[in-house]
Amino acid sequence: ADVTFHAGECFGELSALYNCQWLANFTALEDTVVFALDSRNFKRCFCPAKQLRLREYTELLEEVHALTALVSSERWELACNAVGLIEFRPGERVLHQGKIREARQWYIIFSGTAVMSQERVNEHGERRLVQLGEIRRGTHFGE
Repeated sequence: ADVTFHAGECFGELSALYNCQWLANFTALEDTVVFALDSRNFKRCFCPAKQLRLREYTELLEEVHALTALVSSERWELACNAVGLIEFRPGERVLHQGKIREARQWYIIFSGTAVMSQERVNEHGERRLVQLGEIRRGTHFGE
């Protein structure tokens, strides 16, 4: 029996969850656009611990002023694609002024406080570190 799928319907979930063979063919009848999700990320949607963490990420993203134009589903997608939490000890530098970054990442403070500073040279050629400000939860940097 032929089955026709319409917008919002899904297929392939059992194959993605249980790593089994596809039980049917899928053939587009017209120009068709589908949303695809790999097995690893699909499974993450059903893991209670991951769901809690994704909810925490989404709540954090709601606090970021630069992301206010995004709808909740877009913030959820960002949360799903997050690298994860990276912990830093007091005094440990996250970014170094003048150094080209190997990993181009955008950072948002999840918890704790950090200091943004900049090394400046005065008219006498003396270098000094100027504190630009303290940043807390929801503040982003590294863009």
